[in-house]
Amino acid sequence: MKRHTRWAIAASAFAAVAVVAQGAYVASSSAAVPMGSSQNVTITVNCEPTPGTEPGRSNWIADQNTFMKGNPGVKVVSDDENPCDNPNTYYPKLASGNEENVFYSYLTDIQESIATGQVADIQPYLSKNDSAINDIQPSILNVFRGKNGDLYGLPAANYTMGLVYDKVLFKEAGLNPDDPPTTWAEVRSDAKKIAALGNGIVGYADYSIYNQGGWHFTAEMYSYGGSVETANGHHANFNNAIGQELLQNLWNMRWVDNSMGTQQLLDIPIVQGWFGANKVGMIIGAPDNIPAIVQTYGGKYQDYGLGALPGLNGPAASTLMGGDGMLFNVHDTPAQIEAGIKWAEFEYLTPGAAANNWARASAQKQEVGLPEPDLWTGSEAQLNASIQNKYANVPPGDFTGFENAMLTMKSTIEPTDAQAVYSVLDTVMSTVLTNKNVNIPDLLHSAASKVNSTLASYWGD
Repeated sequence: MKRHTRWAIAASAFAAVAVVAQGAYVASSSAAVPMGSSQNVTITVNCEPTPGTEPGRSNWIADQNTFMKGNPGVKVVSDDENPCDNPNTYYPKLASGNEENVFYSYLTDIQESIATGQVADIQPYLSKNDSAINDIQPSILNVFRGKNGDLYGLPAANYTMGLVYDKVLFKEAGLNPDDPPTTWAEVRSDAKKIAALGNGIVGYADYSIYNQGGWHFTAEMYSYGGSVETANGHHANFNNAIGQELLQNLWNMRWVDNSMGTQQLLDIPIVQGWFGANKVGMIIGAPDNIPAIVQTYGGKYQDYGLGALPGLNGPAASTLMGGDGMLFNVHDTPAQIEAGIKWAEFEYLTPGAAANNWARASAQKQEVGLPEPDLWTGSEAQLNASIQNKYANVPPGDFTGFENAMLTMKSTIEPTDAQAVYSVLDTVMSTVLTNKNVNIPDLLHSAASKVNSTLASYWGD
């Protein structure tokens, strides 16, 4: 799932908006893709930031014009449909063949999208010498491969989870803003102190609607050392002691400590708005929550930090990896696929340009130097890092805990049929946070039965 990347500011629960970088096309290996028959071709693409989401929309339009100027035979027509990948409409639109020539997808939806037969295999159109693709981290690129190993899309961003926290509230509560909690017991203790400040301040918040609750439940299961599915993805694996411990801790914070506040059924925009108003102390999330809070909800960069994802005895050993990318409509002509690859590489995979234009981002006072997305290895990673470091404006040490944890932490991809599973797990989260009398073992047993049924249908078992 993707709720916020460096170029996506959450203007709604699943909004994918506000590209943060653009500029002159910095020459790189991504230009190696031959245009061939893609001269004089029109492609439709989605995920243009919606009106009012600035500077994202203006940057996107500038990117589009820069690309078309550099590729005069290609016309890019972009769609600002929002959200880009709504779980309620994505698959019907895909099945009807109405997706754009190049269309956005969560990493969670890639494999199921390929299985529909509605996504084009782009492997024959790739250059063997294209380091923009060859240097993408294999674990990320493999998400876009079919069972035959062919490639069906390209990544745009990736993320892993940490602990986003409000330094201002930490100071006011007598906590060290440079030493965020690294265990769930410490999160609970610090949340109580922050909530005790009063004035409607919440110590810790969590999502429970729009599949975001299930997404966070999954991330938290990983942080506790568990999982939501068996290794082969065929059965639920959360109806156990780990799942009970996780939910009991949330129940304790909500109903015993009163540190999660009375307003529940929360989603991304609500909680990011609270952060912008300095009304919530902590939530688990990716680094790009911080620019989203600043750009959309009026926060200040210096008010927020990012620590390691909490675990039981220290930073979690495993964290959830997610993100997004672009797929290609099976009805595309060869010329449209070639042009679409050029567009996707330019907009998302070129160090120093478009979504990675760190000079522009810095000039626009957007945060530069976040530890993610982290898409590349090799020469492309080095090139991106050198440009990013030149324009970095992130206060040194702001993400030290997160970065140190990532050196040893295992990144785990989202579960099989993730959106359907998350939908079931939303009920688990919402029930624990709204029903003081909930029976946690019964709740998990019921959810596991539903997930098992969902997975059986998915696999045809």
